[in-house]
Amino acid sequence: MKVISSVLVAALIFGVASCNSLERERDVHLTGIFDKIINSTLNKIIEKLPELITMKDLDINFPESGLIVGSANISSLSLVGINKLVASYIKVNVLNMHLNMTMDLPMVNINMNYGADVTLADLLPLYGDGKININLEKTSLQIAGGVNMTGGISLKDISVILSMGGATFDLHGLIYNEDFSDVVSGMLTDNVAPFINNNQKVISGILSPLIETVFNSVLKPNKELFLKSVQENL
Repeated sequence: MKVISSVLVAALIFGVASCNSLERERDVHLTGIFDKIINSTLNKIIEKLPELITMKDLDINFPESGLIVGSANISSLSLVGINKLVASYIKVNVLNMHLNMTMDLPMVNINMNYGADVTLADLLPLYGDGKININLEKTSLQIAGGVNMTGGISLKDISVILSMGGATFDLHGLIYNEDFSDVVSGMLTDNVAPFINNNQKVISGILSPLIETVFNSVLKPNKELFLKSVQENL
């Protein structure tokens, strides 16, 4: 009788352990599928992007009171390098559908024409018109938040941490003085990337809802690519 009892207990323990192991395997497998589906969908979207992206002209009117007062306009805005964007890390927790993802962009070049008539901090007038060229190096977005994969991919309540390896600015036409433009270009080149990296929490509060809106606006119309990724990874 003792032998039979011992065998039953051992079988029960082995069965529970096997079930737990199976559940863990299912979790890992399922999590892996979600990771692959998101990665595959993003890759398909990025592959469709052209090397050169042009954007509409933009008029900016700053509030009547604040750090910056006045107006500006941006035209002939183009970006090169967005199609090199890659998701270097994706992990979905299937229990609460929480996403952790890192998006890396090795290099992006931004070109634009601008016109400005603004005052900075009620003291410094910044006006002029000309060209701006910006090179951003090793830009990384660490994204965390909710993900919904019902009929497509959408993000909700995400937080975004931005880091940058370096930024080079080349401004022309600021206060219609090239020497002054060179000085400002040097100051921005020396300080923008360190400022971003040292103020990530503050910037995250501003950046996170914008990135969420951009991601969802890109993901929503690409439902067919999502469904194709699901078929490929099941």
